Amino acid sequence: MKAAATIRVYGVVQGVGFRFFAQRVASTLSLMGFARNEEDGSVTIFVEGEREDIAKFVDEVNRGPRLARVSRVDVSWKPYAGAYHDFSIERIHHYDFDFWCMKFLWSARLEDLSDPSENENGAFSFCL
Repeated sequence: MKAAATIRVYGVVQGVGFRFFAQRVASTLSLMGFARNEEDGSVTIFVEGEREDIAKFVDEVNRGPRLARVSRVDVSWKPYAGAYHDFSIERIHHYDFDFWCMKFLWSARLEDLSDPSENENGAFSFCL
């Protein structure tokens, strides 16, 4: 049965490749929608597809990518509308990336930045 869900993920979920992780998992499960960072540090994800696949997606979101620390996941089920035809990462324009990039780069080791396996989930790829 087709369904949709709005998922809000809390914890250390920004700047760790969470949206790229969500996009990869959604693609694997043939889910459509988007992921976007919120000003409060959470990530909002909207997905449409088979209800069973959305449930699998939520399980993966609870684990998150390697660098994430998920503390809470809220799921709000919605009726399927078929409004999306892909899964996109929405960019934020309402707060300063420079702060987050500098915070990351200040604490990162150079060898981690140059090692692709350390950046496998797209974490801070917008800083590099």
